[in-house]
Amino acid sequence: MSAGTFTVANHTLLNDFCLIQIEGPDRYDFLQGQLTQDLAVLRERKTALTGWATAKGRLLLAGQLFDWRDAVLIMVPASTAGQLSARLEMFTLRASVNIVVTDLCIAGLSNHEVDVPVQIGGLVLDSSAAVCAANDDLLVSQVAADPSRLLVIGAHQAVEAALEHAAGARSSAAHWNLANIRHGIPVILPETTEMFVPQMTNLDLLDGISFTKGCYVGQEIVARTANLGRIKRRMFRYRCEPVAELTAGAPIHSPEGPAGVVVTAAGTNDSLEFLAVTQLRLAHTPLYADPACKHPLTQCPLPYQIPC
Repeated sequence: MSAGTFTVANHTLLNDFCLIQIEGPDRYDFLQGQLTQDLAVLRERKTALTGWATAKGRLLLAGQLFDWRDAVLIMVPASTAGQLSARLEMFTLRASVNIVVTDLCIAGLSNHEVDVPVQIGGLVLDSSAAVCAANDDLLVSQVAADPSRLLVIGAHQAVEAALEHAAGARSSAAHWNLANIRHGIPVILPETTEMFVPQMTNLDLLDGISFTKGCYVGQEIVARTANLGRIKRRMFRYRCEPVAELTAGAPIHSPEGPAGVVVTAAGTNDSLEFLAVTQLRLAHTPLYADPACKHPLTQCPLPYQIPC
């Protein structure tokens, strides 16, 4: 493949995700006081992961940030978008911002050559880490924490037109979710809202938390957890035989009892892979999908090191 072309093995319309848009002159100041990420990264035209937590430090969302067309976008599951948007509105006070759930289309593109510049929809994306390229019609971005995948955002017609020039077949949303799991990227679904401190989902290991930006909602808990080293649970990746009950929010087990909670799961042809926030003291002991301990779990590697 020559530089300046775009070839992918598959592409997926990510209908299970949508974008919350925050626009207005105070959008940066407002979000700086809400999110775990330092919004300064967006001024460099880069994208990044972020979290939003309650005052008790419990995650409401873990998503990817973008700055496009004089607005900040946060990619979240469609099942949580309305509730998150309404909750954000509660904190605006006198800030001059407008918050809406958009009808923008999101497509995911997989398996391009990471070190080769990408050209799609008239945009060229270079090979540096976590970059975006945009015009009035399209935003193209690497997936934060996985440069082998791209996101294409825009009106449905514009995205479909861009996809016409991508080689390869459409793939399922399960394929995309599986890639998130294999790269250790958390997604907070309704079943796991307010269950985890950001570090439990490894957001700090994915550069989704700034420890120098100053105050934001839940910052005291997040900082205390980091400074005192009291992280007793972390997110690990597992594989097991297909178990229908093992979905987001479900427990995993040790012979002692519950050992963790499933964050997200996706099936393959012959197995189930998932991320689970697990007690660190049990993370490297035999774990099971069921309380009777008849369905063992196999721990799988992640692309980053988890401190134990």
